Amino acid sequence: MHKYAILKKAGLGVGYLASLPAVFAIILLCYFFVDRKVAEFFWAIPADAAVKQLFAALSYMGEAQYYLVPPLILYVLLRKRFAYAAQASLFVFSTVALSGIAVNILKFVFGRVRPELYFKENLFGFDWFHYGHSFASFPSGHSATAFGAWLAFSLIAPGYRWFFITVGVLIASSRVVLTAHYVSDVIGGIYVGAVATLILYNIMLRSQKDKLNHAN
Repeated sequence: MHKYAILKKAGLGVGYLASLPAVFAIILLCYFFVDRKVAEFFWAIPADAAVKQLFAALSYMGEAQYYLVPPLILYVLLRKRFAYAAQASLFVFSTVALSGIAVNILKFVFGRVRPELYFKENLFGFDWFHYGHSFASFPSGHSATAFGAWLAFSLIAPGYRWFFITVGVLIASSRVVLTAHYVSDVIGGIYVGAVATLILYNIMLRSQKDKLNHAN
């Protein structure tokens, strides 16, 4: 693909960044008025409660390896005989990889304190450019991975789009229920995952999917 064609397609996806000011405003509102109240509500629920056990199981579905390894294997197996399926697999892999890189950079920059330290040491806020698990709350990596991957599935199979998107939102929400992240962390993660997916969809899959639809 010609480099200018790639840049043009990427530009279509980058257009979704126009929503950044609105998302930033929502994140700010959650930071000041929602995050602590919601975290306190879920922190009070015992760890062995049924709702936390359910969302703990959902949370495992937000781990990146489940969306990196299988699609990469499928791409290797399918690329010579099933071009579209192989490209779709590579698309899923790429969305998770790209959102993961972006999230890890942002985590380091923001250095947001995780909810656990709010309850144990009364720490809340940001410690800029602080590396470490306890200072990697914003944005949520599980949320970016899960929503980005399941949004990718919805673009590959639009007939099931609302099911896929609902699953992605539930997995992302599990991080709030488990008090591993604040609401604003999850919103930020969802946004990163969505933007990465939409940009890569325009670059990697849209034209092939349109050709396939016209052929049918």
